[in-house]
Amino acid sequence: MSVKGMADILPEESWKWEKIRSLFLENARRFGYKLIETPIVEHADLFIRGIGDGTDIVDKQMYLFNDKKGKHLALRPEGTASAVRSFVEHKYNSELLHKWCYFGPMYRYERPQKGRMRQFHQAGIEAFGVDDPALDAEQIILARELLVGSFGIESVKILLNSIGCPACRPGWQVALVDYFRRYDRELCDNCRRRLDINPLRILDCKVQRCSEIAKDAPAGRNYLCGSCSAHHNKLKQYLSDMNIVFEDDPMLVRGLDYYTKTVFEITTDKLGSQSALIAGGRYNDLVKSLGGKDSPATGWAMGIERIFLLSDIKNASEKTVYFIALDEPSKIVLFKLFASAAKRRNCRFDYKGGSLKSQLRRANGAGAQICAIMGENERIADTLLIKDMKNKTQKLIKIDEFGETL
Repeated sequence: MSVKGMADILPEESWKWEKIRSLFLENARRFGYKLIETPIVEHADLFIRGIGDGTDIVDKQMYLFNDKKGKHLALRPEGTASAVRSFVEHKYNSELLHKWCYFGPMYRYERPQKGRMRQFHQAGIEAFGVDDPALDAEQIILARELLVGSFGIESVKILLNSIGCPACRPGWQVALVDYFRRYDRELCDNCRRRLDINPLRILDCKVQRCSEIAKDAPAGRNYLCGSCSAHHNKLKQYLSDMNIVFEDDPMLVRGLDYYTKTVFEITTDKLGSQSALIAGGRYNDLVKSLGGKDSPATGWAMGIERIFLLSDIKNASEKTVYFIALDEPSKIVLFKLFASAAKRRNCRFDYKGGSLKSQLRRANGAGAQICAIMGENERIADTLLIKDMKNKTQKLIKIDEFGETL
């Protein structure tokens, strides 16, 4: 039995997985994002410092362990902190624009649910070096293009907000504490704890009573400084000019502490409570807090399992040719043809042999569209019998015509 929350990707579905990865990388590269791969295992302190002590990920969900030398390590629960660690460690020039993308497994210890396992996969993009709302708009446009244009997920909604910066957010936090103190006994245990650590987390609570109370909480937009307000308004203008429909949601926050200014989610109504498909925003202070030079940054992450459930990607793979030999001498000749053809297209060779009927049955089970058949008569005449499995037709060709026929 596999470990709870750790799922296999079976051969019958892996083609779709590969297609999603390919489409993500193709779209990301068109926008200038280059692939980075970071280790699955990182120092635990990276995520504690980066994501934030007091968040659910750090307090409840991280897979933590000590190695043989006693170093405190973690399986990565998300991709941004690792990307920033790499940006800092390899001393990238913080004054230039760097655009990265990634695709890989993440780990969080939580109740397995539809579209989110304990080992799950994310694709994401990160951009370093520019604090410009046009870059935020670019990333949202790319996210929407992926979901709608490439994955065929039509029913999506873009939620947008600004949670301010260290200069203006404290005023909002004070107002939130004053408001939620009035409901102290009605909040869940987690939110009572969050009240003293980070009251913004209460706005993200999924407990029904906490959500009800949060609806009337002070909105962050009323506390934005001039810079944050201008950034947010300019972002909305860019999106509107591109005819991108969005909802300005003053209660939207993210479950990670590193965000500044822009936060957004792209959601669907097709997955119940697990509605977010892509989420992200700006994290202008994270590079500096993890030891690098001050560098603005922004990015998002996409849950691949949820995309897998919703996308209407079709398997448009090329036709598969199935090679059937009816005797041993023919097998030797046919195998040479198979090995040559497999360099150029999808091919399968029937190693079990047996009757023509049994081999055709296996070819059908393998999804073959064309069968190349050779028995004694065909071998003597230097011919092949080509059978079209879909149209139920067949024809005899010369062996030297095989490549041209395919």
